[in-house]
Amino acid sequence: MKIPLYFNYIENTFPELLKAAVESVDHEKIEVHVVRHTVPKPFTHCLNDIQKECLERGDKYWMFMHCDATILDNSIFDLLIKRYENPEPEEKIASVCACSITDLLVLFDTQAIDKLNGWNSEKFDNSFMELDLRHRILRGGFAQPIVYMKCPCPPEMSHKESSSLRDKGKEGNLFKVYSVTYEKDLRNFYAIYRPNMNVDKNVGFINWKKYVDDPDNVMDTETF
Repeated sequence: MKIPLYFNYIENTFPELLKAAVESVDHEKIEVHVVRHTVPKPFTHCLNDIQKECLERGDKYWMFMHCDATILDNSIFDLLIKRYENPEPEEKIASVCACSITDLLVLFDTQAIDKLNGWNSEKFDNSFMELDLRHRILRGGFAQPIVYMKCPCPPEMSHKESSSLRDKGKEGNLFKVYSVTYEKDLRNFYAIYRPNMNVDKNVGFINWKKYVDDPDNVMDTETF
């Protein structure tokens, strides 16, 4: 049986990146699904919809991958599956991430994610949602091992176009979409997990504000 792999895609946003991503996958063993939207939809809603579909279909697990990344060596899928199927003693795996960017390429156990109620779509739209899920995975007694713990991108993948979707200087970018929800998501994350810290002194938030307010300012949008 083929493994379901999902891409989330907003129409007319860098179609060449999606094409490269899809074509880089070994379709003999991976069943590719591209979830297309004509207008942006909160990322938490998108993933909950995918989770629901996989739950109804009875998939043991499913994978998600950024649509601006490409696979250089399809053995990366085997690494995720091997880690999932060989847990440590008394380890209950809810998810296996390819690298420290936890949603770049990730495997989700369908039943475990269901027990955790999926993604928190009330508090988060597009940012900090995976950090929130990771906290809940660990607090729920599950594990989320990372294959390449200290690596932002596995050597079996390319993510060199990672900033394109949020680069306000590129045509067709989604910068406005992310900028509208970023502050709300960040403040909600702090309220839940860092209630004693001042959000307004967060370096990432300060840099983001400068990037939004100054049209000539440039920042690495990977930090969003």
